[in-house]
Amino acid sequence: MTIAVCEECGSRFERKQYQKRCDNCRKFTCLNCGNYFLLTSVQWWHRKKGITKQFFCNNACKNEYYSSNSPRKGKRNKERYPLGTKKIRSDGYALIKIKDTGHQWIDWVLEHRHVMEQHIGRTLLSNEIVHHIDQDRKNNSINNLQILVASEHAGNAHRLGKNRKRDSLGRFIAN
Repeated sequence: MTIAVCEECGSRFERKQYQKRCDNCRKFTCLNCGNYFLLTSVQWWHRKKGITKQFFCNNACKNEYYSSNSPRKGKRNKERYPLGTKKIRSDGYALIKIKDTGHQWIDWVLEHRHVMEQHIGRTLLSNEIVHHIDQDRKNNSINNLQILVASEHAGNAHRLGKNRKRDSLGRFIAN
């Protein structure tokens, strides 16, 4: 071992292979159990650049901290999005939270599909598409929704496309 100068605090320390910082500068507290541990060089760099601010002494502590059984995560998510909360996706469709399992792909469903499932009293089949009659994705009233098979829906889209105006490059013009 050789004596080196810490890049962080400037103190001298016995350097192990490739070590650039003394153990005092690498010491960090686990967010889950509170034990001290030494950051690796990659973890230290992520901390310095602000990429990651949460570190754990091992994967078991990390998994426990982020598990859905953890009071930290469960409480935070329930306060953030209670059941019945609506969000609008970037494509204009509304999502509604119907469960609270902690898994986004289970908890959130498309509102128009949920409204139709509640109306007909069963889950929709994979080939059934809920169509908005007035083409407004935010209007999810049952009077504006109808169930179509995928082939019927494709035919409707084709017919609607024929009546739409195009610009000089052949792109559809918004109404």
